[in-house]
Amino acid sequence: MTMLRNFLILMCAWALSACATTSVKPEDISSIKTGEKSGIIMSYLEYQGFYSANVSVVNTDTGSLHNLSMHGGSNWVGAGPDMVAVEPGNYRIWSGSLGGYQVSATMPLVRYWFEDFDVGPGEIVDVGTLNLDELKLESTASGAGKVWNTITQLGDSKDKTSYITYTANHDDDARVQKMMADKFPELVGKPVKRQLVPMVDRAAFEKIIADANQPGPDGKLPSTEKSRETVSQKLIDLFENSQK
Repeated sequence: MTMLRNFLILMCAWALSACATTSVKPEDISSIKTGEKSGIIMSYLEYQGFYSANVSVVNTDTGSLHNLSMHGGSNWVGAGPDMVAVEPGNYRIWSGSLGGYQVSATMPLVRYWFEDFDVGPGEIVDVGTLNLDELKLESTASGAGKVWNTITQLGDSKDKTSYITYTANHDDDARVQKMMADKFPELVGKPVKRQLVPMVDRAAFEKIIADANQPGPDGKLPSTEKSRETVSQKLIDLFENSQK
């Protein structure tokens, strides 16, 4: 029943994603101070020209969604983390998107990447700076004319496909402190660091990708679509098993 309940709540969150709450209203500050509400802070490191990022977090008990809008550029003017007021509870990264000059993208599989995290009454939890990296898969000749897929961190347009990995740290702490001082001086000193914890590390993800791209019994490599499907399902399975 618990898994079914969580599933229904999260499907409701998906349907309501367009209505996610944003930022911190003046009345939220007093609610945070009294413990009626809490806060979540997140930062973002610019990735390949995508200087902005939007990340939604979902309360796993109520299904309510909250949006964090961050600017990851090196220019401190207008750049920096974001904080959103939330009800206390257990939270999960739900979705993410990136923006740049006349370009946008989603954050694939981010929903299945990090462990849930708790936010206590009146707490302001800084989950850290979200970092994106890329794993590229290219085809290389090996053996008696066979083609095998190898994982490379960098590549060119000939690569077969690529995957995004995610990590978090607190390298942007100076800008978090500046945001608190500039926007929320009443709450300075209140944030606690609770860094996002990946459920799968880079080495494990590389193995998932490698296993999904092995030749079949007929010696043929799987299609890009098939290998992506397999990788996605493996991550989903890993995520679901961690929830049991």
